[in-house]
Amino acid sequence: IIKTPYQIYTLSTYIHHLKSEKLMVFYLNRQGKLLKTKLFSSQTSSNLKLSPLIIFIPALFAKAKNIVICHNHPSGNHYPSPT
Repeated sequence: IIKTPYQIYTLSTYIHHLKSEKLMVFYLNRQGKLLKTKLFSSQTSSNLKLSPLIIFIPALFAKAKNIVICHNHPSGNHYPSPT
């Protein structure tokens, strides 16, 4: 059961130092039980474009009540891009 942000951080550590952009989604039930995890990947180090449907449709099928989204910054720049 996921109760703290640190638990999500721990589950996502393997994407932190990868060289391409990754987005990881955790699907949870109301009590915080992890139902499903999905990893989305880009071939570039600076760009990952996804439709919200790609994230939310699996949530509906898993009957998730909560989702947590995290991503890495392979460039090392943690500031948002202007676009």
